[in-house]
Amino acid sequence: MPTEPVAMLVAATAASTSSQRFRRVAGKTLAVAATCGLAALAARAGASLLQGALLYHPRALQGDPYYSKAIPEMARRLQMRGYTMEEFTYTAGVDLKQRAFLLQPSKGKFAGPLWLVFGGNAMLSADWLEFCDEVITLHQQQGQANAAFLLVDYPGYGGNPGRPSP
Repeated sequence: MPTEPVAMLVAATAASTSSQRFRRVAGKTLAVAATCGLAALAARAGASLLQGALLYHPRALQGDPYYSKAIPEMARRLQMRGYTMEEFTYTAGVDLKQRAFLLQPSKGKFAGPLWLVFGGNAMLSADWLEFCDEVITLHQQQGQANAAFLLVDYPGYGGNPGRPSP
């Protein structure tokens, strides 16, 4: 009979040791899972904060030596083809003054299509001036009605204040 209490004590000790081992493994597993979860949340938060910098690459017209020469030169070329290029401002959102360029025939109203042109990412609407010049030349050579072009930059691009947003 004395062996029964010893056997019960051994069984209880084994169960206790097994339970402690389970708790230790479960605790480590939960700690690893929690760490991975927090790391994933931090990565997601970081990506959300940086997405604007990753997606958008705004450029400015002011201070760019290329545009300071190219825009007046293009205006002269367009004038020789009977077009004017005027810069105008408009308001977007809450008092956010934006700029755009309007290219249109100098005399009378334009009878052709109005092309609405936006710059792409890391691009300005002024980058489309050569394209506009080619379309004007083609229309004039083919005797088609003169088109007009509205070149618009996104906030933060060209001469526009503000920041682009997704």
